[in-house]
Amino acid sequence: MGWEFYQVAKEAYGTQAVYLFKMINSDEFEVRRLDLQESSKFINSDDTDLQYLIKTPANTFYNLNRKNIFTLPNAELFGDINEMISHQNCSSVTKAELKRALNDLSKSYPNYRTKYQNLISIINKRELNSFNINDLKDEFNFIKKNKILSPIAINLLLDELYEQYGLVLKVKPKIKSHVQKHLSGLTDINYFVDNGDQDVIYYNVGTISKI
Repeated sequence: MGWEFYQVAKEAYGTQAVYLFKMINSDEFEVRRLDLQESSKFINSDDTDLQYLIKTPANTFYNLNRKNIFTLPNAELFGDINEMISHQNCSSVTKAELKRALNDLSKSYPNYRTKYQNLISIINKRELNSFNINDLKDEFNFIKKNKILSPIAINLLLDELYEQYGLVLKVKPKIKSHVQKHLSGLTDINYFVDNGDQDVIYYNVGTISKI
């Protein structure tokens, strides 16, 4: 409690107004437009970038400005992202490895055993001995088009290929390991105080690159 949030907004004819959002207790909050006397400290400021402010319980104000900066995944993950986008120079899986993954799924999910075994029969007929990302994409398009596997069975196969061989055909944000490996730079939230000046607080969304 004790935190207050202000927004300086432009209204018609170039006038400015200040709006307050304040938590009263855990169940109630206040939202209102400040009168001229209350808002004068904000709209008469020489800081032209003044737009969002936070008032702490210690009566300290912090000005938040939107920057023209876009957050990207960690620099060390660019190679993985490039593989997902371009599918160039990607890892491949042999026919034997692909069949092994399907057999493992057959044992783990007996309800889909028949469907996975049918897919093994199809894979056996392929002339390829090794499947790269593009080959697997073609196979999954064939699977979907001919309804060989249900969506759930397909997702299980995607997960198995990722867990066993690190093959990424689809990034699913609901899977924690996918978020940590590929999307951490877009999801991390950081809040820290400047060691040299305790009154300076930094905030950013996204992981700061290690490079």
